[in-house]
Amino acid sequence: MISASYFAAVWTASIVGILTSGNSVSDLKSAIRSQKITCQVSTTGKFNGNSVLLEMSNKSSGNLTIVVTPGTLFYPKDNGEQTLIVVEDQIVELSPGEKKKQVINAYCSELHDRCPSGGVGASIGKSSDPKFDSLFVFMKGKKFDNSIFQNVVWAISDGNDISAISADSKDKKELRKFLSALTGQEEVDYTSDYILTLDSLGYIRRTLHQVKGELEISSTKSRFLYQYVYDENGKMKYKSQLAFQVPEGKSDYRFNIIVKNWSKGNYSMKLKDGKEEVATYQFKV
Repeated sequence: MISASYFAAVWTASIVGILTSGNSVSDLKSAIRSQKITCQVSTTGKFNGNSVLLEMSNKSSGNLTIVVTPGTLFYPKDNGEQTLIVVEDQIVELSPGEKKKQVINAYCSELHDRCPSGGVGASIGKSSDPKFDSLFVFMKGKKFDNSIFQNVVWAISDGNDISAISADSKDKKELRKFLSALTGQEEVDYTSDYILTLDSLGYIRRTLHQVKGELEISSTKSRFLYQYVYDENGKMKYKSQLAFQVPEGKSDYRFNIIVKNWSKGNYSMKLKDGKEEVATYQFKV
């Protein structure tokens, strides 16, 4: 478990660069508690970034930098709506006496609840989950595009599959490996693309659309291969209409398999030249 003092030290180190601006730096709750600022918090109606509106007023006579730190939680007044969590530092700059409205990124941490409504007041809290603390320490100093953050959060908060996190860079692959160890999930090297929609009641529906990845092919000769996909009972689900050519020796093959409306279970993709099986790849839906 990460100690509170260690996590505080990491946060302090992360804002050293901000201090060079000459601003007074405070985390959000401390700034409110010390009456440096007033702050009204509301939800925007979104769950995957750009989800929290802060309306701040600087009550001090100096410049302020307000840092909303990773692990900060926002609780909508409606208990049936999702708690939102901040994943990376969100910065708000305030000049003396300034009033400012700023939308910040926070992410759903309760997939089973409804998406927060727009314009609903929210209270501020702090995560006590040691897995999130470990995640934020791992992420410190690394650059990730925030398009993956919702699936990262759900891997911890809801046990969702790590394969939903893109693996198109070395850092993302390392993040997936870290999350596999943290959550106890099987480490896989394919990516599962989901379509997210809101139903009429405000619940998020995740629909698996495609599985994609890359495998190495080793062939004793140049040949044309077809792609076959079988379910766990050996029933063929798909066969490609066109063949592709591979050279003699080793080569890489990137694949996309549309799996919308397929039953959950284990599947295998086999590459064949009509008779001989050249490569097999296992994945789950």
